[in-house]
Amino acid sequence: MDNEIVSAFSFHAPNELYKAVHTLLDASIEIEVSYALSKESRGEDRAYHAGRAEALRSFKMVLQQTRTQVLAEIGRPPSGHDS
Repeated sequence: MDNEIVSAFSFHAPNELYKAVHTLLDASIEIEVSYALSKESRGEDRAYHAGRAEALRSFKMVLQQTRTQVLAEIGRPPSGHDS
């Protein structure tokens, strides 16, 4: 893994920026799901918002998996993903 990524993701918890990014992602996912499920959403709008929600969820998973992988590479136990 790239040294820049290892350096960025090897922080000691708690990390306010990491926590804030996850808070923003969670809020954005919730909003997109709400739009997708709204009675007012039709056809391609529903698909658009569902796709955005899935993309945000996938990005959040990438962040979590990268953090877990970096901690394993440097020999530290995994921490909570909200740290």
